[in-house]
Amino acid sequence: VKIIISSILRLLEIKNNQIVYISISAGLGQLYETVFILIARFKNCNIYIHHHSFEYIKQKSYLTSFLLFVSGKATINIVLSDKMREKFKYFYPRAKKIVVLSNISFVDTPIYKKTLKSKYDTIGYLGYLTEEKGIHEFINMAVELNKIGLLSLAIIAGPYISNQMKYYILEL
Repeated sequence: VKIIISSILRLLEIKNNQIVYISISAGLGQLYETVFILIARFKNCNIYIHHHSFEYIKQKSYLTSFLLFVSGKATINIVLSDKMREKFKYFYPRAKKIVVLSNISFVDTPIYKKTLKSKYDTIGYLGYLTEEKGIHEFINMAVELNKIGLLSLAIIAGPYISNQMKYYILEL
C-alpha cells in the first residue's frame, strides 16, 4: 500500500504533457493502475501501456476493458507479437494504437564475444512454449548451430499453451 500511495504522489507531482509508461498487471493490480492512468489523463500526459501478460488476451477481461476505456483512444498499447496484437484488437477494439515490441528488444548486446572453437554439447529452452516467449527463435538457432556443427542436442521443456504448438514441437 505504501508503494502505491508513494507512486500516486509522485505521479501527481509530474508536470503536464509528460510521457507516462506503465506495464500493467494481469489481474487485480489493474485497479490501482487505472488510478495511475486517470491521474496521467488528468495531467494530459502521453500514455504508453505495455502488455506483457497473455491472461487478459486469451479471454476478455472487463477490468482490462475498463482500464483501456479510462486510458483513452490516444494511448499507445505495446504488445509482444503480431498474434498478441490480433487477439488484443479482437477483445479490445477501443484500443486503436497498438505497437508490437518483442521482449528480445530489451536484451543488451553482449559486451564480450568469444569465438567458438569447439561445439556445444547441449542447449536448452525452459519456459512457456509460445511464439511470444521466443520458441521459434530458439528452434531456428538450434537448427543453424546444428548445420555448422556446433550443436549435438537441443532440449525443450515447458508447458504447451496450444495443441498446435505441441504438435509443431513434437514433429521436429
